[in-house]
Formats: sequence, structure tokens, C-alpha cells
Amino acid sequence: MTRKCTICSHPERNEIDMLLLSGTSSLRDIADQFGISKSSLERHKSQGHISEVLAKAEHAAQTSQGNSLLAQVQELREKSLSLLKRAEESGDLRTAAIFLRELREQIRLLAAMALEVEKEREKDDHIEIKLKWNDQPTRIYCRKCGEAMEI
Repeated sequence: MTRKCTICSHPERNEIDMLLLSGTSSLRDIADQFGISKSSLERHKSQGHISEVLAKAEHAAQTSQGNSLLAQVQELREKSLSLLKRAEESGDLRTAAIFLRELREQIRLLAAMALEVEKEREKDDHIEIKLKWNDQPTRIYCRKCGEAMEI
């Protein structure tokens, strides 16, 4: 006879699941807070017992946060390109060089973000990234929910 998961039957299961999903507290802290064992939390998490609704909500929150960051990078890129163009048109090569360096750093940032997304994709196999730079959109999107962000 299989034993019932003590976390699934816990009266504060939703709060426990939220803490597990958020990653803000250690398993030991959560166990102490709710008077449960760390091993029961590990089993609950590893066996996929976390509420699907909560998991989807956490996924949506993470996607939203990522989209906000990508929007900020997109805005910075547009401003840098505009200022680079103005500097080139005025013949100010020194300023143009500064904005070229800024754009290079933005490419590095996008590459670092792509690496992080790729690490997540390897874990969940649901995120895909398509990076293009010259007059082509750069897109990061989620295969599970279909959300896309063009940068």
C-alpha cells in the first residue's frame, strides 16, 4: 500500500507549494515553518505533486518578468541605434564609437540572456530563443503557453 503524500494532505498545501515554486525559502526553512520534514518536501516536489494551477501561475509570473526585462533592452537598443545614427550623420566619430561600444554590450547582454534561457530550456524543454541582429527581430518565446517577445 502506497503512503499518501503528507504535503498534498496538509491544510496549508497552497502556501507550501507557493514557497516551493518561488524558490525564496530553503526546504529546511519551509519544513520548519510548517512543522513538516524536509524529506517530505523533497518527495512532494520531485514526484510532481505541486499544484498545476500554482505552477502555471508561477510560470506566467516568470514570463512576465522576462518580458519586462526584454522590453527594457529593446528600448535601450532603439535609443542607442538612434543616437548612433545622429552621431554618424553629424560626423562625430568619437560619439559614434561610444554608441557602437554600447551596442556591443547590448549584444553581450542578449547573449547572456540567451544562455540563461537555454539553461531553462534544457531543464523544461519549453523555451525557444531565436536571436538575429541585422534588421531581423530577435524573439524569445515559450513553447508551453505560446507567448512571444520580440526584441
